[in-house]
Amino acid sequence: MPDSTLVGPEGPTKLRDRIGKPLVVYFYPKDETYGCTKEACGFHDQYEAFVEAGADVIGISRDDA
Repeated sequence: MPDSTLVGPEGPTKLRDRIGKPLVVYFYPKDETYGCTKEACGFHDQYEAFVEAGADVIGISRDDA
């Protein structure tokens, strides 16, 4: 796995620190657009199921943090 660092509202997250832990990663191109908002809502609606399964959820966009 590449040594990638993601920056979000909770600060930086190194993907290498998550090896061996369940992680759901979804990509979306732009905030506040219909398709991306709909996709993010789908992940939000299933968030508790992901957490109950022991997974973290991370969304990645090329927009600013």
